[in-house]
Amino acid sequence: MEYATKQNPNLADETVLTFVTQTLTEKAPRIKWESAKVIGNTAQLFPDKLEDAITNLIINTEHEGTVVRWSAAFALGEILKLKTKYNTTLLPALENISEKEEKTVSKKSILMPSGKRRNNILIVEESVSKVRQTLSIEFSSP
Repeated sequence: MEYATKQNPNLADETVLTFVTQTLTEKAPRIKWESAKVIGNTAQLFPDKLEDAITNLIINTEHEGTVVRWSAAFALGEILKLKTKYNTTLLPALENISEKEEKTVSKKSILMPSGKRRNNILIVEESVSKVRQTLSIEFSSP
């Protein structure tokens, strides 16, 4: 479903949104991250129906799995770009998430072999930079 909605977001309807919003709460990490990506791919189709998705995505930013956290952050970033009523609370939440993720990565990088650490730090720095760019966009009130 993630690949299909990346290629053609219009394949999704409200039933898909409801389904992937619910599957964000599943135990399996793969289901969590794929659901988050579907939401990120299709959020623009449902700008007024994202409240439950946002709640579940924010919960997943606390998950122990990096891919789950980053997929949730991707979806939240896509929602933020829509400049909806949710931005009032979403923007501060994403700023906090970004700060926590930086601290987590800094701690973990100390434990990795140096070559792997450099690659992972570069990837994280690029991701954090993209989040910061998204966060620095001035949003108009709806």
